[in-house]
Amino acid sequence: NNPYDLERIPGGSSGGEGSILGGAGAVIGVGSDIGGSIRMPCFFNGIFGHKTTPGVVSSENHYPPCTGRQEEYASLGPMCRYAEDLLPMLKIMAGPNAHMLSLNTKVDLKKLRIFTVPHDGGSQMVYPVSKELLEIQRKVVKRLEADLGVEVQEVHFPELRYSFQIWDTYIGLPDKEGKPPRPFAELLGEPGGPVWPVWELLKWMMGKSKHTMAAIGLALVEMTRVSKPSAFIIQQKEKLQKEVDELLGTDGV
Repeated sequence: NNPYDLERIPGGSSGGEGSILGGAGAVIGVGSDIGGSIRMPCFFNGIFGHKTTPGVVSSENHYPPCTGRQEEYASLGPMCRYAEDLLPMLKIMAGPNAHMLSLNTKVDLKKLRIFTVPHDGGSQMVYPVSKELLEIQRKVVKRLEADLGVEVQEVHFPELRYSFQIWDTYIGLPDKEGKPPRPFAELLGEPGGPVWPVWELLKWMMGKSKHTMAAIGLALVEMTRVSKPSAFIIQQKEKLQKEVDELLGTDGV
């Protein structure tokens, strides 16, 4: 449950950490993120988090372990009740890899180039952004412009509408040795016995499944994943990455 409203979820998958931080049961915590699992609980619970660049914070002994090419996208990072705790937490978590990030560089906020992306352009795979969130974005933009004296630029990436397909494709790719990632259905089941997603869906419809619809849905998506990635999706990913890298540079947010 969300500590501020028990009728709402805390987000996931680091939702327990998000809840205890939001409910003032702790001030610092650790989360893992491959598809929003730090970012969403922080958003849902009114706290702060940072998905670190993959490879900076060690994921040794993390469960479930990353398989296939998932290490390129998964990372661990800090979750905090107060924003000022993010930096010292990240320095500690990064340990000997802290030099990979410019954590001690002083930043003049008034010299940053700030961008806002209001929505993904109309993906068929996710719900559209709500009117309330769009309005909140506009309020944040006005506040940044007033406080920092900067002009926040609204940008749109046509390829962003394929973001779910891009994510699903790349976390499903085999590693350099050709070994595919471990199926999510195996993680849902008992050791040596993966669940059958279609059967779990039927059980869920009758209130008999112990798994959530989100978990069952991800296992179902895996069943439809083709062995050879779409050339179109690969192209969209490369174009999107190039556009974002060129836009942000070293002073863009």
